[in-house]
Amino acid sequence: VDFADISRHPLDPENVAEVQECLQVGYDILRGYVHASPNTEWDYIPGNHDERIRQYLLKSAPSLYGLRRADTPKEFGEPVHGLPHLLRLDELGVNFVEPEGTYENAQVELSQKLAVRHGWIVRQGSGVSALKTLERTGYSIITGHTHRQSIVHHTIYEIDRTPRVLLAAEAGCMCRIDSQADEEGRRFPAYDVLADWQPGFCTATIYPDGKFKVDLATYVNGVLLWQGQRYE
Repeated sequence: VDFADISRHPLDPENVAEVQECLQVGYDILRGYVHASPNTEWDYIPGNHDERIRQYLLKSAPSLYGLRRADTPKEFGEPVHGLPHLLRLDELGVNFVEPEGTYENAQVELSQKLAVRHGWIVRQGSGVSALKTLERTGYSIITGHTHRQSIVHHTIYEIDRTPRVLLAAEAGCMCRIDSQADEEGRRFPAYDVLADWQPGFCTATIYPDGKFKVDLATYVNGVLLWQGQRYE
């Protein structure tokens, strides 16, 4: 979900999708994922765009923040303006990863050696943000915040000089970057010119001892390239 019309950035009325449309399209995409792979366990990690609806409530209508339906104890039930409720995540069987605080803290541990976060650090150039994030976490991490793709490695040493190789990956983005207009005449992305983004996704193979292998699947001019395969 984008929620561009409740963000702090100037509006572009020709291109911005309203909150309701963002919710509907987000739900449709999630429902498509679940129907395509019904046996998959799904986790939803909130990011900075998800955070916009929370921040908007806190700034403009704080008394409505955390509002629940009548006859609902505080420790049960979802706030009616919260993403899990608005996106029907319980009906889809998608687990919402509730952060302890703001979205930056939400994390899924794929193994005892590899975690996933939305990400919060942005630096210019592919791989730079990944390395800076790795320096902050101190453990291997996959993020998606920058919309770029990269895999970087960093070796640290224990007190007995035993080396430990860490990895950080930027997963890419699953959105259009070609600036072509859709059927309604809107262009994407509407808030960046010739964005240095790479469309694609990231996969991780996890071994029983927690070790892992991370691979990037990248779209290049409409062709998906992943693990030696080409999909058109």
